[in-house]
Amino acid sequence: MPRTLVTFRTMLVLALLALGSTLPDRSWAAEAASENFTIESGPHQLWVIDNLFTGRSALMDGDTGRLLAVLTGGARLSHMQPISSPDGEEIYVVETHYARTWRGERTDIVAIYDARTLADRGEITIPPKHAWYPPFQSGSSALSDNGRFLAAFNLTPATSVTLVDVRERTFLREVGTPGCSMVFAAGDRRFAMLCGDGSVLVLALNEDGSQVTHSRSKPF
Repeated sequence: MPRTLVTFRTMLVLALLALGSTLPDRSWAAEAASENFTIESGPHQLWVIDNLFTGRSALMDGDTGRLLAVLTGGARLSHMQPISSPDGEEIYVVETHYARTWRGERTDIVAIYDARTLADRGEITIPPKHAWYPPFQSGSSALSDNGRFLAAFNLTPATSVTLVDVRERTFLREVGTPGCSMVFAAGDRRFAMLCGDGSVLVLALNEDGSQVTHSRSKPF
């Protein structure tokens, strides 16, 4: 057996063992299953993307290393990016689901969770086009600085952005963005994207999100 394969398998086993040592004990699991489960906020909490399993992110306490909670992002091995609302009350996740786990009719949603209990607060159905790419990349979705509008990057392979009003719980529209990929917050009602020619595309929404304007920088 090639040495590289043995090394990879050994590393995988060690990684699984290390993961097992951080899993919650029975008391934590029982607490999480109860209606009284809450997450105590802290200054150094972070979401850790799970590279080994499907669509999962773990909320960790950076000071103690304690696993606080786990969110799943649907039936896929892909980047899942939990986004917190500015007031810390909600968490938004763009999820993909299939009727038969890995096959069948596809449904994409913006899932809305209570930030303290992870209870389901609702969902917004969006076009089934959200981009899948490795967990080490960012820009799959973004929340505007005012916390009202969410943008999800699509790749089919045509590039576009899905816009959602999370306050009103409504899908607004899909905007084509030829040659421009990934999406980042750039103001209260603005999102920026990076384009293949080295320019930046900025999408600006009006106050209620009913209109979207485009502007594009010179390549830099």
